[in-house]
Amino acid sequence: MKLMQIRTYWDADDAYAVITFLDELREVLLAVYADEIGELKSEKSLKQEHLSYDDKLKASDTI
Repeated sequence: MKLMQIRTYWDADDAYAVITFLDELREVLLAVYADEIGELKSEKSLKQEHLSYDDKLKASDTI
């Protein structure tokens, strides 16, 4: 797979065009893969429910 560099500065017109494209791409992907995406989200949600978050923080711990 070839990696591409993504520009980090765009003018407003270019940024708007990219956002519009991404919105349209999202709609198409959801239209085609909505069921599969829903299943994946459910699976990930179930996996996260089993994670343990019982770590005890002390006042001296920094976040």
